[in-house]
Amino acid sequence: MVTEFCWVSELRIHRRPADAYGNGRILIAGDAAHIQSLFSDQGQNTGLGSAENLAGEVALAALGRAACRLLDTNEGERRPLAQKVLSATSTAVDIMLPSTRGKRLVRDKIVLPVLRLPLSSASCGWPPPNSASAAPVPSCRWKVGSNAGRCSAA
Repeated sequence: MVTEFCWVSELRIHRRPADAYGNGRILIAGDAAHIQSLFSDQGQNTGLGSAENLAGEVALAALGRAACRLLDTNEGERRPLAQKVLSATSTAVDIMLPSTRGKRLVRDKIVLPVLRLPLSSASCGWPPPNSASAAPVPSCRWKVGSNAGRCSAA
């Protein structure tokens, strides 16, 4: 039982992109370009992809294999993805940390029970019957419409 607190703070979830990904010779990438909450597990992936993209462009420009204006394309390439991730993160936060009693009821009675259901690989038909457990997993694409919720090998 906790009887004494040394430090207490409130968790505040922030999610937003930078106003700009660069200004002249100053360029930003990764978490400096966009910050999101811990929900959806995409922050690190998005940040690393952003940094990798910018590093490649800087290398090409520094080696003289591309014009320096290539660096101006970074924001246009990365911001749309960051915006999608931020939107998904906002949705996850709104679902998992609801602000009203009605939303909490939906989370507790519908969302959380669904998340607790065991996952089944049967919808994807993988692994095939009688296969070794170390077999590679196929790339699956989710179908829409009458086959929603099932995936097929791409």
